Amino acid sequence: MAIRWTWKKADRVLDRVGQFVQIGLFIVAIVGFKYTVFPLYEKAMVDESLARSQLALTKVEDKLSASYSRIRYASVREFVLIVGPDCSGLTIPPEATAVMMGQQKSGFDELVLDNSIAECFNKYLIKDSGLRELSADDKIRFENELRALGKKLDTKRFELRDRYMMASEQDRLFVALNFGTDIRRAALDLANIKWE
Repeated sequence: MAIRWTWKKADRVLDRVGQFVQIGLFIVAIVGFKYTVFPLYEKAMVDESLARSQLALTKVEDKLSASYSRIRYASVREFVLIVGPDCSGLTIPPEATAVMMGQQKSGFDELVLDNSIAECFNKYLIKDSGLRELSADDKIRFENELRALGKKLDTKRFELRDRYMMASEQDRLFVALNFGTDIRRAALDLANIKWE
């Protein structure tokens, strides 16, 4: 009987140990679930939220880029529409024979051909506030394009001045007006710079 009794006792002890192990495994499963599955689920939620935010940010950046492109175009166009006529002599009345800038000029044509385009562009570049809307890189690029255009037009102005001196009285005004038109055309082309 002693042997039987030990088997019963051992059976009871093993049964209780099995129940405690089941309770322990249940606790380990809950703790494991809490520290593995929940963080993975939370990470997936954060990733999904981040993806949505990035998509929204991309849309906003696209809209901002489009708005900046319109602002840049409008700023440059406004600058060109002011500078083109002024630097080309369009704002000088054709009958101008008065003293201008301390020097006696004999007519409209000489006033146009004696006006330094690069200096005129730089004068407006310094005082124009509309170009403040441009980013630093775009402003530098525009200034470089404007200076290059001013040098090119001044070179052409010197060539036309020589042609003007050799032209007859009738053709002189035509030479100056064509040069003024060239300046306005070049300034308008400047508004269509390829920015990207």
